[in-house]
Amino acid sequence: MAIELKPLNIKAQQKKAGYRPRILCNVEGIQKHGKSHFSLTAPKWLWYMNFDKISDEDILPKFDGQNIVVSQYWPEDLTKEAGLVVWEKFLADWKEAKSNPDIRTIVVDTFTEVRNVCLQKSFGKVSQLGNQFVYGGPHQELRQLINEVYTTNKNLILVHKEKKLYTDGNWKGEYELQGFADTPFLVQTNLRLSRTQDKDGRWHFNCTVMDCSIGQGPDLIGAELSDEACNFPTLATLIFPDTSVEEWS
Repeated sequence: MAIELKPLNIKAQQKKAGYRPRILCNVEGIQKHGKSHFSLTAPKWLWYMNFDKISDEDILPKFDGQNIVVSQYWPEDLTKEAGLVVWEKFLADWKEAKSNPDIRTIVVDTFTEVRNVCLQKSFGKVSQLGNQFVYGGPHQELRQLINEVYTTNKNLILVHKEKKLYTDGNWKGEYELQGFADTPFLVQTNLRLSRTQDKDGRWHFNCTVMDCSIGQGPDLIGAELSDEACNFPTLATLIFPDTSVEEWS
């Protein structure tokens, strides 16, 4: 019996599966340049997986009363056992966040620290591990976490710290992602948060689209959203122009 050949129709398949637009993105920048604040503007309910004590006191109070679930992951010490306790709690929450139909967005702040905990629970330390091949197992675990979200309708925001980029031992004012280096290649959108100060001393926050592979995203590469426009719903409506801000709030 011959197989009936039909043209590819992704939109019809998505509609049948109950798909709704969502964005998996990496957000990076140096400390206090708006990464956490930007991430918390994403659609609610939002599950905020917090590995950063600074966010606990500086950022979360600004979103008091909103539909945000907060889980905190701070190892008691740097032992392998302490890392495993935190890692298992994180995995349990991750599974619940993915399966809970009310959760629209998962934010991990920071994925840099998630990698550190993954290394800690595997080796009892996060640096001076010697042979690069030892990172293979933990990095595959991180890769799997990201891939799992592609089977859901959840937005995923992975916050990353940045570190100075040295060339021939010299720093030329550039930064690079600190943590799991494959992350930018596993998500749909890469963003960089920054801030500038004008001559009157006022701070202005900016979100730069480094790359984007979905919707109208490829046309947005290099675009900047500043001040009031520096938020997730505005970005989402630019990527998916047939949606409204209200759908991403």
